[in-house]
Amino acid sequence: MMYLSPKIPKHHRDIVCSLFLMRRIIQREMDNPVHAEPSSANILIVTPDSIQLRTLSETARTSRTLLRCQSRGTLNACAASDGSGLIAVADSHLVILHDTAPNRSGKKTYQLSSANEVPRLLLFSPDPRVLYFNTSLNTSIQAYQIPTNTLLSPQLPHPSPPDVLAISPSGEIMISASPNPPVLFIHDLRQGANNVPFNVYPPHASSAITQAAFQPYECSQIISSSATILRYILGFQDGSLSYHQYHLTTNSLETASLHHPQPKLLDAIPNLHKASTGGVKAVAFLPPIRSGPHELVSSVRIVTIGLDGRCRLVSLAPSTSHPLLSSASGCVLRT
Repeated sequence: MMYLSPKIPKHHRDIVCSLFLMRRIIQREMDNPVHAEPSSANILIVTPDSIQLRTLSETARTSRTLLRCQSRGTLNACAASDGSGLIAVADSHLVILHDTAPNRSGKKTYQLSSANEVPRLLLFSPDPRVLYFNTSLNTSIQAYQIPTNTLLSPQLPHPSPPDVLAISPSGEIMISASPNPPVLFIHDLRQGANNVPFNVYPPHASSAITQAAFQPYECSQIISSSATILRYILGFQDGSLSYHQYHLTTNSLETASLHHPQPKLLDAIPNLHKASTGGVKAVAFLPPIRSGPHELVSSVRIVTIGLDGRCRLVSLAPSTSHPLLSSASGCVLRT
């Protein structure tokens, strides 16, 4: 997911969109679009005045403009992951659901506004039956149920406008973050309307979270009978990166609502990107390296991008203890 920070001037938006494109190219090895050939990849390119779909394959490249904005007001766009052709588009005030399927798409030009430069978050559930987003009216994460056209009740508000949002591969857990003061909320979406987010901002951290991403299940494969282990990475404004593990209790939803396990810090690495340029602006897991036909190495590879002009490949290895940033084993493999 790509968003435009309010601290980034308008003439830098195309740069941010380029960073988003780079991240999507990195992630395409793990994507499996429903309507794409196994050897092809779909890349959604978002700029202030248009949204394009690029399909890359071994033999050809195609490009299709999904919609245009006459007023250069597109702040964010997000595509459903089921290949249905549904995308969400946001400006400063509106969120539009647009059907891009060639046989169903209608209006392709919009007048959008980006007057107040509020960072807009858009995220589909893996189904995708729910669209999560934020607004300038409050500091809560909003949820819109698409099949029933229902706007669900707002969740617990953040102390400041949220600017980071990520959801687990199963759609059971969502994390959201806001900068002032820095907080990280975990939302147990299995609870439905009874979900009460709780703060798990890492005690070792000292700056706001700027990016978050969950590790795909196929990378970890750590599931027991009583709990599912979810892993995720966090990028920070000071340029650091940390790797975390969260135990999702599966015994009973009632028990889970009463007990909130704290995430465990697995590994970390500082000073990946310059704090003066906003720190980490994009993160993505790379597919795991296989040491054998059915074996995975314990370390994970992650790509980070910042507005300091760096794109870095790093390696993080889960630890049995709680490492501190000064003694973590994460390392930069390539810049």
